[in-house]
Amino acid sequence: MKSGRRYGTIANVLDIVNIIIAMLIVVCTVFLFVDLKENEKLFTVVFLLATVMNVDMAVKYYKRVDIPRTVALSLFALLLLVLSVLSFVTLWI
Repeated sequence: MKSGRRYGTIANVLDIVNIIIAMLIVVCTVFLFVDLKENEKLFTVVFLLATVMNVDMAVKYYKRVDIPRTVALSLFALLLLVLSVLSFVTLWI
């Protein structure tokens, strides 16, 4: 019974983290649309936030023992991490 409660608490925390990250992504993309040239470096931030969001969801599904979703989200997070590194190298260096 205690493990179910513990998972429920962790799932709630992960959901709150996801909501905060989603709001940050929306704010960054609004700034991107307002002035793309001046804020182009925000692409790296958006990709990194999306990476963290996917890792967060992968942890949530791992706790639920849903391995196929965990693997899919982890692979997509890896792809987003590669995009983050490429955008960092392209825009910041």
